Amino acid sequence: MKRSSKAVVLGAGLGGLAAAARLQAKGYQTTIIERNAELGGRAHTFNRDGRIYDAGPTVVTAPYLFAELFSLFGESMEDHVTLLPVDPWYRYEFPDGDHFDYSTGEALYAEIERVAPGELPNYMRFRKMSAALFSRGYEELGDAAFLRLSDMFRQLPYLLKTRSFLSLYGLTKRFFKSEKLRQVFSTPSLLVGGSPLETPAIYGLIHALEQKWGVWFAKGGTGALVAALEALLVRHGVDIQRNQTVSRVETDNGKVARVVLENGRLVEGDLFVSNLDPSWLYEKMLPSSLPASLQNRLSARRFSFGLFVQFFAVKHNYPDVAHHTILLQENYTDALKQLTRRGELAQTPNIYLHRPVATQHDIHTDPSEELYYALAPVPNLKIAKQKNWDEIGSSFEARVLQTLEQRMLPELSQHLTQSFYTDPIHFKERFCSMHGAGFSISPNLTQSAWFRFRNRSHLANLYLVGAGTHPGAGMPGVINSARVLEHLIPAA
Repeated sequence: MKRSSKAVVLGAGLGGLAAAARLQAKGYQTTIIERNAELGGRAHTFNRDGRIYDAGPTVVTAPYLFAELFSLFGESMEDHVTLLPVDPWYRYEFPDGDHFDYSTGEALYAEIERVAPGELPNYMRFRKMSAALFSRGYEELGDAAFLRLSDMFRQLPYLLKTRSFLSLYGLTKRFFKSEKLRQVFSTPSLLVGGSPLETPAIYGLIHALEQKWGVWFAKGGTGALVAALEALLVRHGVDIQRNQTVSRVETDNGKVARVVLENGRLVEGDLFVSNLDPSWLYEKMLPSSLPASLQNRLSARRFSFGLFVQFFAVKHNYPDVAHHTILLQENYTDALKQLTRRGELAQTPNIYLHRPVATQHDIHTDPSEELYYALAPVPNLKIAKQKNWDEIGSSFEARVLQTLEQRMLPELSQHLTQSFYTDPIHFKERFCSMHGAGFSISPNLTQSAWFRFRNRSHLANLYLVGAGTHPGAGMPGVINSARVLEHLIPAA
């Protein structure tokens, strides 16, 4: 294929990798500019003293999206990546010592009856509602462009009919009497950067999405999936340039003319796709002459919470700990308000614990060790009352490890062989994430669909993908943001 048009992708997160695949398949000569040595963005893998850790998302819930990228080039994902089923999908640990194993089918029904006797009919009604939200919100609109306000107005009757203006937690309250079930079916919004008290009810579709395709783990970790995508792109001619940081974007006559790297090098192209945090792109890299509508959007933003990620290794085996565990604390709703509205650090934080050896028993180089990460949502740097992580990091680390030891991992402190953490400052400095937000802007009602950063910018040849754009954060969201480009960018 003759490739006369050049496309430049800024950032090699999952959205950027997916965009590069689609552009190359359309006939563009595609170059990726990535500021880090490792690809994958928040989904990168790193080595610490010979131990390999996944740094970010590990839950694969829509594997067909990755398979599509291989099929663009006539290849099969199964030849390059093995997906392992996770069972249970998640385990919720409640502060009273009870737990809920979340999965599918009869196992899920039995768990509902055990934890909340008599609520199974309520779950069936919730499941039906989730399926309806999935049909409209994901299957019809998940890769829609939402470029005009009229695109949003057309959805208003449906949003009103389904009460999608409610919060996700508010939606679960309509169906479940059990507070535990309300938490189980609303907490998934935390995994895409939104408080269940603020994330709109349309995100109830997450349940149907998981029920449709299941929950999977890439053998070798998400890093193996990123490596397979990188190899796919290289095989088909994509130029990947690492350790190259974009300092500014230069425009001419309403188009991007080139990007300027920190080392002074210029990179020109016909088409540009940004996988950067949109807030960082518009405020730090583009000229200040932005349209008034975009300036208003920038001034009105609310950002997702930040992330504190505790990585650790233990010379011990905890066979009863599930692959994905969510530890819920007392005062569920107040803790969420504390996080996203008051900017306060929790004394005993909610924690998502990742234990990959539960699914892939041979994943670690040293079979006598287990590697974990524990993710705790914390206030972003814009609203946080305590911002200096050099001062508060070690004490919060102690809180996280103590919570894990008391609730799940007895004698953890005696078995630790390695322990370190990353915090919102790390996300700001490594990923250029505004205010260290873990998921760009939050997925509240006024920052979803048309109200979110759009996939086509005000500049004629600049497009956006990634967590801050439509449809949102999470693996399905960022891969679908690149899918939107199919409707916007013609073949070269």
